[in-house]
Amino acid sequence: MKLPKTKTKPVDRLEEQIILIHGRPKIGKSTFASQFENPLFLATEPGLKSLETFQVIISNWSDMWDSINALKNDEHDFKTAVIDTVDNAWMWCEQYIVKQWNLAHDEKEVIIHISDLQYGKGTHLVRDEFRRAIVSLLNLGLGLIMISHSEDKEFLNRVRTVTTLPGTARRVVEGLADIILYATIKGDKRVLYTKPSGDHTAGDRTGRLSEIVDLNYEKFLLDWYGGDDNQINEKVKGAVGYLKDKQIDGFEVEKRIANSLEKHLGIKTVADLSKAPIAKKQSYIRHLKEKALKHKKENGNGITGHKPS
Repeated sequence: MKLPKTKTKPVDRLEEQIILIHGRPKIGKSTFASQFENPLFLATEPGLKSLETFQVIISNWSDMWDSINALKNDEHDFKTAVIDTVDNAWMWCEQYIVKQWNLAHDEKEVIIHISDLQYGKGTHLVRDEFRRAIVSLLNLGLGLIMISHSEDKEFLNRVRTVTTLPGTARRVVEGLADIILYATIKGDKRVLYTKPSGDHTAGDRTGRLSEIVDLNYEKFLLDWYGGDDNQINEKVKGAVGYLKDKQIDGFEVEKRIANSLEKHLGIKTVADLSKAPIAKKQSYIRHLKEKALKHKKENGNGITGHKPS
């Protein structure tokens, strides 16, 4: 093994973060998650009837592993996995551990619940199995959103809004999350709290998000990436202009630019950029930057063009 000589760069793509979102039922958590990049819902409970989504019904822990293996082995375009709800996923995991324990031991050691095992052994077994599944999902290069409900609990004579996950599950899931969002109503608006408070559970390891963001995917993206839609549009124009100036991948041909804009953003010209979703524009900027970097590696600082692809 060789020691690293360069530092890793922070991951700036929102879609690569591990997000936990909790809030009261029907406030819009699943709708919010459904707007992320190419999501697949691992649905552990009913509640998605009003949404048009790709979903797999999860009714036990074997279903969870079947879904993970399908994502690993089958061809697909999914970019984000959504566990809705993570509470039920943890429960299926507990039931799986109980079943596996009973299959491996004789009648004298049969258990009904993980708490029947001494010294927290059952809890450790569930924690390790749950982590193994989550890490397997992340190793596929998918973004991950975990959805939970909220409840008010009293801690040291103070009421605090937390997830409905049981104690060990709460510690494990919150420990895995890069971002914890608390969805609630403030005044007449649905909002997301992103910072920890004595009143609720929330958090943002990245430090990129404002303390309160509207429960609106487009506004959330703007807050994450900074600036406004006009600034993002200018970034797209700049990236397209650079590739055109350097004659990279046929971008000196106006038809090529139009085809690229239509393929990635669903528009004909850069004049229509305001009509394209922010998420797609951010992905398109990354796509164009990758083309520019590839060109630079292959051609140095020259301006030898590539044939359109």
